[in-house]
Amino acid sequence: MKSIFLLLIVTMLSLFANAQKLFFVFGHAEYASPVGYLRDANNAGLGVEAGAGIGMAKTFLTGTVGTTWLASNKRAGNTSQGGLKYTPYKLGVRRYLLLKNLFVKGEAGLATMKYIDTDNKTSKLTTSFGAGLKFTTFEALIDYNSVANYGSWIGLKFGMAIGL
Repeated sequence: MKSIFLLLIVTMLSLFANAQKLFFVFGHAEYASPVGYLRDANNAGLGVEAGAGIGMAKTFLTGTVGTTWLASNKRAGNTSQGGLKYTPYKLGVRRYLLLKNLFVKGEAGLATMKYIDTDNKTSKLTTSFGAGLKFTTFEALIDYNSVANYGSWIGLKFGMAIGL
């Protein structure tokens, strides 16, 4: 009985969240797989991000912050013991295409890049674009991230978006 009641509450909250059209918040966990020359120095990594969107109907302006850690690739001669930490601050656009279930997105901003075992950090231009599927409050995305003079990776993201 408790599980049916809990399922009913979650379903009602999901329907309410999807009915909202002006503002939403989101959070995602990410699996990051480096491509190109970034893969030579780093292995796959994990990340988290959070953000908000504001807009009308199908188009939303978004703001995102997060952190992704890419492990060092010791076999490639990378001397960093702690890996690479990426901390972005991005603004972007999210556009829903199909019944607010399928969307595309693009973002740009600045990211702090730092090898964890050093004190050196730099700020670089970062961009990302991708597509996702939304089912009730749950989302799954594929995202291509790029950082000027560092390289890029493909991110698989899973999380939630709740309308307020």
